Amino acid sequence: MSTIDRAGLEAHLCSLGLKTPIPHFADLDVLTDPLDLAKTYLADQVQEIVQGGADHALSAVQLPATVDPLGGDLTIILPKLAREVGLGVDELRDSIISKVRLMGGTRLH
Repeated sequence: MSTIDRAGLEAHLCSLGLKTPIPHFADLDVLTDPLDLAKTYLADQVQEIVQGGADHALSAVQLPATVDPLGGDLTIILPKLAREVGLGVDELRDSIISKVRLMGGTRLH
């Protein structure tokens, strides 16, 4: 199966049980950058959990400065996200933890 276009990639991801269509974030290129694909799904989950805007969720998902980007680690910058959604860091952290627990842990579908 070819995954060189968005439809092919979505078909492949769907066969793996991931949410499709792929969430859309204009600044990310999911076809050529695997980390952008991961950022897309993580930012979509952050947006759903905090009930915030897509731009805020995406801007909070970053590569840690101390990690090799090829390793694929991503982090959510809580202070930045808290400022953007108008909450305190502790309040946002507790809200995220409780919502993730209610969802049965993390999920991408």
